[in-house]
Amino acid sequence: MPLSGDDIKKMAMLGLRPEGFSSRRAGVTYLRNVKHRCVFLSEDSRCRVYSSRPLGCRLYPIIYDELRGVMLDKACTAWRTVTERDVQVAKPILLKLIREIYESKA
Repeated sequence: MPLSGDDIKKMAMLGLRPEGFSSRRAGVTYLRNVKHRCVFLSEDSRCRVYSSRPLGCRLYPIIYDELRGVMLDKACTAWRTVTERDVQVAKPILLKLIREIYESKA
């Protein structure tokens, strides 16, 4: 999950250090995974930063695929609960987030 500057600031306001929850690849900061799971997931699969979770997490399972554009991630068990209206409302938010993240690469 790519992270925006705002996402990183929110985590810092919780007292978390970026090196503990993120990694950088090709100029983009990503949420760190540990054993193929989000670093923020507890043993019982609950998000430990739910109220401050990154925007991409808030929009999930609506995702951006470079080849197909905005779509539902059908790997998520809850994808069937998302309506077409949900996707249309999330689409401009997600596209703005993607632009922000990838335009700020440095």
